[in-house]
Amino acid sequence: MRSLATLHLALLFVFTGCASQPQPELPVPTLDFLATTIIPSEHESLGTIGGLSGLTWTGEHFVAVSDHNERPMLYELALTLSSGVGGDIRGGDRAYDLDVTVMREIHLDHPAADAEGVVYDPNTGAWYIGYELPATVARLGSDPITFPLPDDVRAGVRPNRSFESVTLRPNPHFGRPTELWAATETAITSDGEEATEAEGTLCRVLVWNPRTARLLRQYSYRTDPRPGGIPLRQSINSLVEFTTLPDGRLLALERSLSAPAGYGARIFLIPGDSFEKSTAPFPVLSKRFLYDLSEVPLISIGNIEGMVVGPPIAELTNDPREPGRLLLLIADDNFGRDIQRGSRVIALRITDLPD
Repeated sequence: MRSLATLHLALLFVFTGCASQPQPELPVPTLDFLATTIIPSEHESLGTIGGLSGLTWTGEHFVAVSDHNERPMLYELALTLSSGVGGDIRGGDRAYDLDVTVMREIHLDHPAADAEGVVYDPNTGAWYIGYELPATVARLGSDPITFPLPDDVRAGVRPNRSFESVTLRPNPHFGRPTELWAATETAITSDGEEATEAEGTLCRVLVWNPRTARLLRQYSYRTDPRPGGIPLRQSINSLVEFTTLPDGRLLALERSLSAPAGYGARIFLIPGDSFEKSTAPFPVLSKRFLYDLSEVPLISIGNIEGMVVGPPIAELTNDPREPGRLLLLIADDNFGRDIQRGSRVIALRITDLPD
C-alpha cells in the first residue's frame, strides 16, 4: 500500500508540477477594447514588412516575429497610446489613439524557417522562437540550443500546424521556477483530428526547463470547435498563441477561419494547474473564456496570431488614473495574400489582475 500511495503522489507531481501547494484563488481578468491601427506593409528603409505572427514584450519594447519562409526576422516596434479628453476611464467610453511603427530588424540565426512564436527573456537576453519548417523550438542568443521533441510530436505534427505558441512562465504563485511552454497549433496525428464543427482539437503542450532544455511535462489543450458555415478546405479553429500574465497564469488565443464569417479570434484564461476530466493520453488543461475579438469595432479583424501582455497602461499614457495593463494583438497579413495590406494591431485593456 505504501508503494501505491508513493506512486500516486509521484504521478500527481508529474501531472501538475506542484502537488504540494494548493492553487490560490485569483480574480478573473476583464478585457476591454482600446484602439487599433495598421503597420504599413512598406517601410522606407527596411522594405516589405509582413507575416507578423507573434509578439513579445522585452520590458522596453514590443517585438514581432515575421514568418517569412526565407528571411525569418524580428522587428522592434515603437508604440504610443494616448487617450482623448473626457469620457470615463473605467466606463469604457474614452477614445484612445494607437500608433505602432517598425524601428529596426533583428536577424534570426537558425536553420529552421517560418518563425511563428517568440518570447524574450530579459534576465538572459535570450530569444525563444517557435518554427514550423521544420517543427522546432529554439533558444537564440549567446548560448543557443534547440529543444528536444518527443518522437511522436516530431513524426506526427501536421504541415503548417506546429509551434505558433511559445511563452516563458515564471509562476510566482505556484512555487515553480521559470518554465518554457510551447504548443502545436492543432493535434498531432496520434492525438486525433483537427477541429470540426462538432468538437475541438487536442493540441500538444510541451514544458521544458529553459536553461537545461530538459522536457519536464506534457499536456493537451482542447480548442473550441471550428465555426459553422460553408465547408471549405481552409476552415479551421486552432491555438495560435500563449502569453503569460504577471501572476503566472496563461492566456491562450484561438484563431478561426470560416465562410462567410472570415477570420475570428477568442481569448481564454488557463490557470495552468487544473484539468478537464478526460481520457486523453495527457492531462487536458482547463480553460475559461474571456473575450471574443468580434467585439472589436472592425469589419474584419484579420488573421490574428500574436498576443502579449505589455506594461501598465498608466505608463504608456502618462496618466496614473489609468487602470490595467496593455494586451497587444497583431494580425498576420500573409504578405498581402489575404487582401489586407499591412499588419492590423489591436490594443486591449486587461484589468482585475492581482497586485
